[in-house]
Amino acid sequence: MARALLLAEGMNDTELAARLDQIDERFNEIQQLIKLIAERHAALSLEKTQKIVLTEVRGLSTKFDRLTKSRHRQSQL
Repeated sequence: MARALLLAEGMNDTELAARLDQIDERFNEIQQLIKLIAERHAALSLEKTQKIVLTEVRGLSTKFDRLTKSRHRQSQL
């Protein structure tokens, strides 16, 4: 389809090949950018998940400490 349009614009085979090479290069650049974005997204998702888990662990640790202190006080009475 693209080749037919370029040929219709009066491009010869050499010009057409050069233009298709440019398109291929740009397409490869875009694919690399998509891959980089996907990797960064995965890293951010992992970092966010780690923060959530750490927050939950800290919360559970705080609750455990309170329960331990409360039981210790009750046993002293």
